[in-house]
Amino acid sequence: HHRGAYLMSMGTATGWPLPQHPTYLYVVPMFHCNGWCHVWTMTMMAATTVLIREISAEAIFGAIGTHKVTHFGGAPIVLSLLVNAPVEMRPQLDYKVRVFTAGAPPPAAILQKMTEMDFDVMQVYGLTETYGHVTQCVWREDWDDLSFDEQAYLQSWQGVSFPMHEGAAVMNTDTGELVPRDGETQGEIVLRGNAVMKGYYKDQAAT
Repeated sequence: HHRGAYLMSMGTATGWPLPQHPTYLYVVPMFHCNGWCHVWTMTMMAATTVLIREISAEAIFGAIGTHKVTHFGGAPIVLSLLVNAPVEMRPQLDYKVRVFTAGAPPPAAILQKMTEMDFDVMQVYGLTETYGHVTQCVWREDWDDLSFDEQAYLQSWQGVSFPMHEGAAVMNTDTGELVPRDGETQGEIVLRGNAVMKGYYKDQAAT
């Protein structure tokens, strides 16, 4: 529904956060939740949008170097492509590129190399059913003095709700109770808010 797309767009602008007039590289395809709804967000922020015809380190680095890309999103495998590319392919940057990544948390070594390359990676979590990312990792100042392995572990957390989202929790769906926050007890992720879809089309049972 349109309200969900609107809320996702507004929430991304404040949750990333985005400046006015960013330069955004489309790595996430637009057919995937409208590229995590970034197509709407970037229009709202008067961004320059950069498109590439293939997902490769050469294409991504080339776009960053040519267009001074400031933001992009992609799966961890995209980050792996970048850190394993030949060094001479990397553009010389005098600023940080902000990166959203979602899926399985990137290994600590990948995060470290991305940081060394002046990429600031934020781990997020979402679903097609929520228009894209709805929870994120928010950096805390008391993490600054930790070892890189500790920082990478904490960066893999995505437990903070995006601004447009009502809430997220981990629940025992048999009892309806929230599981303990002990890092061990398993449960189902439950999400609530106006950015959650109404249901599956003509499939009430799945809904």
